[in-house]
Amino acid sequence: MDSQGERLNEGIQNEQTAKKEFALKLGRSPQDVVYRYSGILLGEQLKLAQKNKGRPVDIPVEERERFLRLAASGYDRDSVEKMEKMEKDWNSATSKDGRPPIGGAQND
Repeated sequence: MDSQGERLNEGIQNEQTAKKEFALKLGRSPQDVVYRYSGILLGEQLKLAQKNKGRPVDIPVEERERFLRLAASGYDRDSVEKMEKMEKDWNSATSKDGRPPIGGAQND
């Protein structure tokens, strides 16, 4: 029981550390990047809240870091959504259960 409790406590501490590191990274980012990040994050929160019947959702730090990278890339929101859709479509097309890529393309 003690080792399980220690692992749980360690996991919580790691998560808190990751959140603090992300907050510092976000604080060091330029204002326009923070603005774009806020828009991307809000859009994702609204989308997930709709799926969750209006209840708020917690977005993991890894996803927030991905949103920050997308915001820093300088693309507008529509371009970001288009890239995410293309990535999702590619992953589903190349997954084990998905259809093979068109033209027999291989993922090397």
